[in-house]
Amino acid sequence: MELQGLDLLLTYKCVSACEHCLYCAHPQAEGVMTPEDARTYLEQAGSIRWISIHGGEPFLYFDTLIKVVETAKRMGIDDIWVMTNCYWAKSIEPAKKRLTTLKKAGCSHIWFSADAFHQAFIPLERVKTALEAARGLDFPSIILNSLFLGDERDDNTYNIQTRKIIAELGNMKDVITKWEPFSIGVSLSVVGRAAEHLACYLEKKEVPQGHCVLPPYLGNLESPDAFEIDPFGWVLLCPGMSIGNAQKELLSDIIEGYDPSTIPVLNKVREEGPKGLLKEAVAKGYTPGNYVNECHLCYDLRKYLRKDYLNLAPEICYSI
Repeated sequence: MELQGLDLLLTYKCVSACEHCLYCAHPQAEGVMTPEDARTYLEQAGSIRWISIHGGEPFLYFDTLIKVVETAKRMGIDDIWVMTNCYWAKSIEPAKKRLTTLKKAGCSHIWFSADAFHQAFIPLERVKTALEAARGLDFPSIILNSLFLGDERDDNTYNIQTRKIIAELGNMKDVITKWEPFSIGVSLSVVGRAAEHLACYLEKKEVPQGHCVLPPYLGNLESPDAFEIDPFGWVLLCPGMSIGNAQKELLSDIIEGYDPSTIPVLNKVREEGPKGLLKEAVAKGYTPGNYVNECHLCYDLRKYLRKDYLNLAPEICYSI
């Protein structure tokens, strides 16, 4: 298997505990990826073309973030994406200093989160300051990452607020506000904390019959284009669905040996879709309900079965 990229989850720690968070990040979360581990993963990943770095909030460990970006750049990776909620952008000159350091290190795409979920914790003025600072530094790409609950045209409370936030940010002609291949500016995934806090606002149906669909930037289940790696070494296809741990075995071996049919929980999802886990869960006492979509069903079943499968890790992704 030849990967196109790696998605580095630098930390689960965040200044916020947003309702939509796929990873259940929060201020008390522990663990941060070391620059040495990141370098090892990049060396073992093969000739990848891109990396993305997020969390949690990667700016909480700014020195580590810079070292990881510099390492990737030295290794010839030109597409380096960094996502942040802008909590750090309290005033323009310090914001420019941080972003200048990040750009010089090699960051080519900077993502700023702005929506009803993030602005429950982060003043919008911080996003405005970060945008102003980035615009003055000639970043190749500045991206506004705004997530909607359900269809973005739906007039629920969250979407109305998100549209107001985007409008208040002003002229976005020089900013990417939608990037479909990277799920930016589209409906949020109903997994993690979103499954617990936001599913109640969306229309549901009985057990969805469809197959598993990975995030677009990861590719497909049979032969992924990329994997996520968390600060503890878990190699993930989505939050809480691991295929191995790169701190316990070589990432290169995990990549080369990847075969979804050999991972029991993943094979059931592969063959039948998320509903493939339902029979086992019911036999163990699970009561079926109604679900927003296949991802919602899959997360709910995995959360119920996670003690039975080592691959349903890490625990934080199921901790709400």
